[in-house]
Amino acid sequence: MKNINSRSLVFAASILAVSIGGSLTAWAGSIVATGISQTSASIGLRFEFGDNAPEIVGTVRQTYTDASHTVTGGLAELAIPLTNKKHFGPKIRAMGLVGSPSFQGEAGIGYDFANQQPLIGIGIQGPYIEGGANYLLDGEFHPYLGVDSYGGAPVPAPVPVA
Repeated sequence: MKNINSRSLVFAASILAVSIGGSLTAWAGSIVATGISQTSASIGLRFEFGDNAPEIVGTVRQTYTDASHTVTGGLAELAIPLTNKKHFGPKIRAMGLVGSPSFQGEAGIGYDFANQQPLIGIGIQGPYIEGGANYLLDGEFHPYLGVDSYGGAPVPAPVPVA
């Protein structure tokens, strides 16, 4: 049997440590993610409960999804009622949002031109569906459900660490 000296043992241990360290760094790097921003537009059809006409809704939303998949952002929307009434009255809203890539809660303010008054809006947005309510300052409550072309916020991809 060959005699192993201390320099050979230190050299072998160093090689092993570098090899294990490199493997752990590559493994840890595969789960690191960075955030991603997205600006998107969508169109949909919203149905308010009660005696209101369906609305075509156009939305522009800016989102940021961080490494832990928390989504924050905001949106602006215009809802145009599908009606032949003489008094045409769209709604506009500016909303903040927070949630996950699949579902975001929304809250904000707007203006209802048909009722000629400000509104407070709350809602939830899922993949291709939405629901919520608009509260007019005179106390009226307008819940709604809708379908749209928004599939959800983007998810950051893992980025290897060098």
